[in-house]
Amino acid sequence: MDRQYGVLFLFLSFCISDFAIASDTSIWSKLKQGGYVILMRHGPVDTMTHSTNPNAEFENCVGQSNLSPQGQQEATRTRRAFKKHLTPISSVLAGPYCRTQDTARIAFGKVQVWDALDLQTTLPDEESAKRTAEVAARIGEYKGRKNLVLVTHRPNIDALTLELIEPGTLLVLQPGGGSNFTVVGRIAVEDLSK
Repeated sequence: MDRQYGVLFLFLSFCISDFAIASDTSIWSKLKQGGYVILMRHGPVDTMTHSTNPNAEFENCVGQSNLSPQGQQEATRTRRAFKKHLTPISSVLAGPYCRTQDTARIAFGKVQVWDALDLQTTLPDEESAKRTAEVAARIGEYKGRKNLVLVTHRPNIDALTLELIEPGTLLVLQPGGGSNFTVVGRIAVEDLSK
């Protein structure tokens, strides 16, 4: 198992280029031009109700850890910020859990479920590595004129970018071909009102 993580770490090290935090103005200007991938961690969940059923049906949010009122408000702030900055969005993909779908739907008004964004900690190591590679390829090969949004979980984002981010935070990625991409900026929840 340690060897698989080591191989995955080396793979990701080659996929990710120089990391730079761009200024708020700069990052919104980039996004307005399109062609980027926005990797978002779902919003905060209700800490009073934890997942009671690890095999909960994805179509039924009962038994899952769902967005808290704060998470819903933050997703609404995301929607307003993207509208204010006239940011073009093409597809919005999210994992099958309700918290990722709800974040995507509130923030961007649409969502399509993509199983590759499923919570990695629920998957066998080999399947988790396979899905990480699949998502990295989707990011690296993106060539759209608008921006692609992927809403997922912290472990998935950590595996892809080696970045630990807070709930509701967005990373802006520049595709580099193949499975290569560069993290060119970060938009934290507290920056959405600027």
